[in-house]
Amino acid sequence: MRILHTSDWHLGRTLHGVDLLDHQAAYLDHLVELARAESVHAVVVAGDVYDRALPPVRAVELLSETLARLAEVTRVILTPGNHDSATRLGFGAAVMRPEVHVRAKVADVGAPVVVPGEDGEEAWVYALPYLDPDATRRALSPDPTDPEQDLARSHEAVMRAAMDRVRADVAARRAAGGRGHVVVAAHAFVVGGLPSESERDIRVGGVESVPAGVFEGADYVALGHWHRWQQYSEGGVTAIMPGSIEVPGFGSWDRGSVALVTLGEGPVCVQRLEIGTLQARELSVDAGDLRGTEDLVAAIEAHADPD
Repeated sequence: MRILHTSDWHLGRTLHGVDLLDHQAAYLDHLVELARAESVHAVVVAGDVYDRALPPVRAVELLSETLARLAEVTRVILTPGNHDSATRLGFGAAVMRPEVHVRAKVADVGAPVVVPGEDGEEAWVYALPYLDPDATRRALSPDPTDPEQDLARSHEAVMRAAMDRVRADVAARRAAGGRGHVVVAAHAFVVGGLPSESERDIRVGGVESVPAGVFEGADYVALGHWHRWQQYSEGGVTAIMPGSIEVPGFGSWDRGSVALVTLGEGPVCVQRLEIGTLQARELSVDAGDLRGTEDLVAAIEAHADPD
């Protein structure tokens, strides 16, 4: 069973006034060809598909074209991140072609996309949308009709509740004789991650992170949010953050990458594949042109994105 894991496309993003959509289209061309060449059973996109809740029309068109192309070679499973509007990303999900699965509803966190492999092998992919504590701590509580049972106002609390639903569903499937690899896709800060300058702050109630151990019971956790490659291991959980297409920020930084995941009888095998269609760009200001702090501020403001 082979899965291609990617995240944080941020379609529609601009970098200091420069439109990145042509570069993003080149990345997605490469991704489609990679999915075809590696004969993967699914492509999992772990959030932040768009850069903002109201993406430009060209970004929407690029996503539509990419999903259609991926559907010709494999299944594709995507879920919203904190930059996306879950409602807009999930619009029309019920009438999309059967190879495309957009999981944007909190109510569906305990229902997997079943991905068939060879010889009866399956992967159960639980794609969790970004779980904002304020918006989900009641929906994920033991009794949503009772405000007294609202979960704590933290990312860890809502993620634990979502994973409780995942584990309950896995237990029921296995009790019925099912045998599947458990894959969880989630968009979240994970303890120990190294941020770049380009992630949006999603701290709520003083608790911004979740420990990797929250995902206990998963064979593989397909993470999104951090814009650099990260690998986590806690409590037997294999979790990967593949990083963004690009990591806009000052100083040198990693190139974009995806994770090629092989699930079988033995340990999970993960290969990091760098995206060869984009070159990492280093942002800098020539210090020789600056005479003091005021010049530095002026130089930064001159390159600032108006958004």
